[in-house]
Amino acid sequence: MKRELLGTLPAAAAYGFALGSAHSLDHSLDNLVKFPLLIGTTAVVCGVGYTVTGKFLIPELSAADIRRATAQLYNDLTILLLSLCPVTLFMGVILAHTDDGPLGEYDLFLRLNIIFIAVCGALALARQWKLLLSVTDAGSSRAIAVLCVWLALSALAGGQASFYLRPLLGMPFTRGMDVPFILGTEPTARGARNFFEVVWFSMSSPGLPEDALRGEPTDDTPH
Repeated sequence: MKRELLGTLPAAAAYGFALGSAHSLDHSLDNLVKFPLLIGTTAVVCGVGYTVTGKFLIPELSAADIRRATAQLYNDLTILLLSLCPVTLFMGVILAHTDDGPLGEYDLFLRLNIIFIAVCGALALARQWKLLLSVTDAGSSRAIAVLCVWLALSALAGGQASFYLRPLLGMPFTRGMDVPFILGTEPTARGARNFFEVVWFSMSSPGLPEDALRGEPTDDTPH
């Protein structure tokens, strides 16, 4: 697991830096800590969830094998994300210098990165799931049930952890504002109170309240 950790943390930090580039250098530097923290938190929570549900659905699986698969899964995820760093950084720098209005292309950048992370995470999970189940004689129905449950756990844990660790991207209008390092349970400037509402607002693209634009107490940065 030490080898996986040595690969996971730098790769996660690099991707976090690229995410913050769409906002400012300060965001990028903060993300050197926050994105590895996001990956680590999600790995710990999901590791417990994978073990409990895996042992329940397929008792033949060993807890040690599931823990090893979890460590390798998140290492695979961050390596895949690392391969996308040049694209993410290029887009972020372009958007940071061409923003038009308080939102710019924030919603587009957010949606793209959610897709990047979701696809990379699903690929990494599917690979480890296949390797893990290759040593058991579990039926296809139980194997598919484990995959679906683990995908759902990953989406819930990773998505909500990213909400608590905001801002990771940052809206253009908050440049120059005094934004906390971590916003936690604070609602977003649009009023979202969880990750899934943030996703919904990024697709529906509602405007921002005037008090947020003035930098009053609700001036936080979604995701």
